[in-house]
Amino acid sequence: LSDLSEGFSVDDLNMKYKSIADLFKEINFGSAAKELEKNNNMMVNNGECAGKTVEECLEKEAGRHKEQADNKPAEIKDPSPTMGLIWTSRILGFMGDMFATTAKGNESMKKAAEKAFVDNISPAFTSGWIDSAVEGAVRRAINGGVPEAKKEQDFLKTLVENGNEAQARCEMAEFGKRAKALSDTIWELIKKHKLDDTKKSR
Repeated sequence: LSDLSEGFSVDDLNMKYKSIADLFKEINFGSAAKELEKNNNMMVNNGECAGKTVEECLEKEAGRHKEQADNKPAEIKDPSPTMGLIWTSRILGFMGDMFATTAKGNESMKKAAEKAFVDNISPAFTSGWIDSAVEGAVRRAINGGVPEAKKEQDFLKTLVENGNEAQARCEMAEFGKRAKALSDTIWELIKKHKLDDTKKSR
């Protein structure tokens, strides 16, 4: 994950997400890859934001959605490039936090995944029973591939060619830092244009 400039384009982000999805597949996070690809496709929906920066895309999109007001979340049309930007950012934030926490070695990857889900994905849902059911389904999908504690060491060894666990944790930490930074950058732009559809406090 190389850093993107402040005026990075939707096209650049699209290519970056494709590379990240391929990486997720390689390390057996196929479910997360599938969700990232689905929402990345929504982000580039019919080329509506082709050639535009992410900020220009959000500016163009703002008029078609109900913006945040009176402490209420924005109401985003689905599908739309904005919805794609929101969900790709959530998924990237989830994976970034999970990897960064796991890299420290203080808790299992399963626990890191649950905390990352609560911080990044759960805020998209209300506490109502319908949203709770959808949240549960998303949790099962996104968490697909997270190894059980007894298999975690074997998983870490597959991340680097030499099977060195310490090196694997270093690479996870670096990916986590960069993924979270990119996710946070996009969220700041979403908030700037009052398009944050977060239902619960982060």
